[in-house]
Amino acid sequence: MLGVESEKEIIKIPLSDSTISRRIINISEDIEEQVIEVIKSGELFALQVDESTDISGKAQLMAFIRFILCESMESDHYTLIIHTEVRWLSKGRVLSRFYELREELLVYFTMEQMECSDYLSDEFWCSKLGYLADIFEHLNQLNLSTQGENQNLLISTDKMAAFKGKLLIWKRSINDNNLDVSFNC
Repeated sequence: MLGVESEKEIIKIPLSDSTISRRIINISEDIEEQVIEVIKSGELFALQVDESTDISGKAQLMAFIRFILCESMESDHYTLIIHTEVRWLSKGRVLSRFYELREELLVYFTMEQMECSDYLSDEFWCSKLGYLADIFEHLNQLNLSTQGENQNLLISTDKMAAFKGKLLIWKRSINDNNLDVSFNC
């Protein structure tokens, strides 16, 4: 359709795995920057998130954004989470980011007269949310610590058994309404 000369020119384009990977990353970063710029140009946004699993078994996170912005509230974060890794690992990161943005979200939910603002204004509910975010952070750390060249079944089993013991301690603390327990692993 394009001719022999065009075919020869197209063949010259490098298509190694690293080149393709780099181009995909560049395109992805460009798209993310464009989306963030659009979000920044609006006064407010709301985020609707849904998770699904593709045919290869990988978790995919979809985000639908209507505009609200945390920057005007001098927040440490300007977005919630846009990417996903392993399904429950991402949930831990989303929980942490949600907890960190709870004050900004409370302002937005109150402005929009949403019922969920009652939760974010409840100090005890927020402390439970923070506790849950901390536990997921420790699960993320446990997961990452069991991966890599120097890991084996025995080491991983020991790490999981130790973590189960810590979970029992944390559970007892929650049952005793003691939310001041240390989360050091």
